[in-house]
Amino acid sequence: SAQLRAGAGLVLAAGSRIDVSGGARVAASGSLSGGAAGAITLSSSALPSSGALDGSRFVLDGSLQGLALAGARGGSLSLRAAQVHLGDVGSAFDAAADDAARGILRLDPGFLSQGGFNSFQLDGQQALTVHAGALLAPVAQSWMAERALLGAATGSTLSAWARPNGGALAVAPALPGQRQPVQLSLQSTGLATSTDGGVLTVDAGARLQLEPQARLTLQAARQLRMDGQIQAPAGQVTLAKTGFSTEALPDPAGLLSLGSSSAIDVSGQVLTVPGTDGRLRGQVLDAGSISLRSPLLLWHAGSSIRAAGASGLLDGSATALFADGRQLLHGSAGTLDITLTTNPLPGGAAQPGGAVLAGSFLAPAADLPGAAGGTFRLTLAGDGQPLADGDAPAPQVVLAGAGAAGTGPAAPTPAETTDAAVLDSLRGQARISAPMLQAAGLAELLLRSSDTLVLSGAIDLDLGRRITLDTPR
Repeated sequence: SAQLRAGAGLVLAAGSRIDVSGGARVAASGSLSGGAAGAITLSSSALPSSGALDGSRFVLDGSLQGLALAGARGGSLSLRAAQVHLGDVGSAFDAAADDAARGILRLDPGFLSQGGFNSFQLDGQQALTVHAGALLAPVAQSWMAERALLGAATGSTLSAWARPNGGALAVAPALPGQRQPVQLSLQSTGLATSTDGGVLTVDAGARLQLEPQARLTLQAARQLRMDGQIQAPAGQVTLAKTGFSTEALPDPAGLLSLGSSSAIDVSGQVLTVPGTDGRLRGQVLDAGSISLRSPLLLWHAGSSIRAAGASGLLDGSATALFADGRQLLHGSAGTLDITLTTNPLPGGAAQPGGAVLAGSFLAPAADLPGAAGGTFRLTLAGDGQPLADGDAPAPQVVLAGAGAAGTGPAAPTPAETTDAAVLDSLRGQARISAPMLQAAGLAELLLRSSDTLVLSGAIDLDLGRRITLDTPR
């Protein structure tokens, strides 16, 4: 592994190279196996200056590589700069030299499919932005070995056998169903001594398209705004407003926002494995999970989250019921887990969490007998902490049915999300629509409040498995 960390700037000039690629082993039987690649960490931290953050120089003109033989795990790459921008940002920004001096790192989306890495962690301390029009669709490359590699001498470097050098190794993605998905983490961590920074934005029109069973994490210390689209079949997607780690700084504008154009889909998928006999082999993947965690959550109307079950035909061994071995199989629907945390304040007190929950969730079962629908969990946490003042509202979850009194608070406009008074009006409550939950195709529902839970209006919920209402009152 290789780590370069700097507080006053980091430069990888053109022609420089960091290579943590894995090796290979030829067994006595003649079989070839690959070793896992290592990790690269490059960090040029932003510096606090007069209560704000100043970027440190970051130049990334060198070559980074973490390849492994097909079937082995590729490397991991971690980059930290003052700002990270993914996608074409047009001519409104400064030239590359000025960007580098201010610690601004601009990456083409294709960067995430280069070098053989299976894991990326990108951190823009001040801000990380996925710009409109960007398509992040990472696919890991591997070394594809030919038989001539079996004759390589002990101690040889695999790069010496790569084309066009020795010709026995080609660099290409493995076939679908045979390669490991790229795990992606996008962060804006800020600094624990300043509330400047810590903002992650996925613009409307931006798309994150991951391979089946991948993990995607979006984390921001102060604000996370998701207006784009995420597709991660059978994957795990986490969006979290994390706060500032080492000091409880006042953070009245901290929130997680899912805009009206946002969409997240982790539905199941039929994953086939190529073969030479014409038979359909593979598996039906269960739908994945979505986790939303923040003191304040704005889930706007028009935003959609989907975790539907899948079904498909696959070939297996012949049985009495399936003479030709072909069977229609199904996977389970997925899970949406929402946790509204408290917002810690100096002195040990806390502001209660809250949410506007106006988006839609769909997690229907596959259309087969016995297939299970999805799960919805909502927790309004108190964490046992004293609230900021005696007038702070007690945490309350409202399950609203037809004819329920009131409509709950409206989602603030983008301009209003910087107004602490507007955001404070949302704290202490989370109102969820019973008709939306019924239409979601759920098998399980869990609502948890650290204080009270209110059933309002005519509620008609008929779920496949269980309903859990958890409150101390």
